[in-house]
Amino acid sequence: MRDYQRLEIWQRSHKLTLRVYNLTQSFPKEELYGLVSQMRRSASSIPTNIAEGCGRNSFIELNRFLVIAAGSSSELQYQFILSKDLKYIDDSIFKELFDEVTQIRKMIYSYCEKLKLISDHPTSLTPTPASYRNFHSWTLLPYHQAAIHLILRNSPDFVFLIAHQLYRPSFHHHLL
Repeated sequence: MRDYQRLEIWQRSHKLTLRVYNLTQSFPKEELYGLVSQMRRSASSIPTNIAEGCGRNSFIELNRFLVIAAGSSSELQYQFILSKDLKYIDDSIFKELFDEVTQIRKMIYSYCEKLKLISDHPTSLTPTPASYRNFHSWTLLPYHQAAIHLILRNSPDFVFLIAHQLYRPSFHHHLL
């Protein structure tokens, strides 16, 4: 289980969701069950799917939920375009929100690539008894080490989860 609240993509998508809720309060009342509802669902779906994926037991499931979150970000982008064209939001707010959701989607796809990199070559990760948090003491292929450096910025416990999934019986013994 990963701590999704530590992930920058979750933090940014949560803030974006709060902004969408605030922004849509000023939309016309006739849009309450239309565009407002759709935008709020799309926006909240991004951090919700990131959180749900982090609560799953495998990289494959996490990746699946990240892809759903990326799809929701594309939906939200279109809804920003529609809101601007209907004159519900001005150009400066549109640009700011559109750019933010674009960045979040890029971060999601980047995270998916890191997961794929690690899951494509799981046998090269060999932890030693030294310390599960000191991944420099592990035998790693260079691309794994680069991926772990990037992932550690968002979730230090992620490396432990990789090792725990791959080496449950023997690795867990070293933590006792």
